[in-house]
Amino acid sequence: MAGRSRTDTGDAPANGHGESKGGIVRVTVAADGLVESVELAPKARRLDAHIIADHFKQAMRAAQLDRAKQLEDARQATDAEEKALEKKLAEINDEYTRQLEACDRMMHDIVRAMGD
Repeated sequence: MAGRSRTDTGDAPANGHGESKGGIVRVTVAADGLVESVELAPKARRLDAHIIADHFKQAMRAAQLDRAKQLEDARQATDAEEKALEKKLAEINDEYTRQLEACDRMMHDIVRAMGD
């Protein structure tokens, strides 16, 4: 029942795309989740309204699911980037702390040497 969908890639917010079984109806939802376009295949003219409505529902759900997956993928990518940044900052902090401790030992050695 669920149709196929595809995902846009890139830095800009992507649209969600969905298609009903048999390609009777294609729907695109914009980045904000609102319907951007609806396309009906020519063979839709021969179908009853309730059948077209079912195809529309399939395509709309597929487009919404496509967009929701894109948002989840983006959230996971952001989480991964944040964790990598936190790790890098921790490494920088550790190195800074080691260098500061080395300078502190050197200063103590100098003060002790001056006192002798």
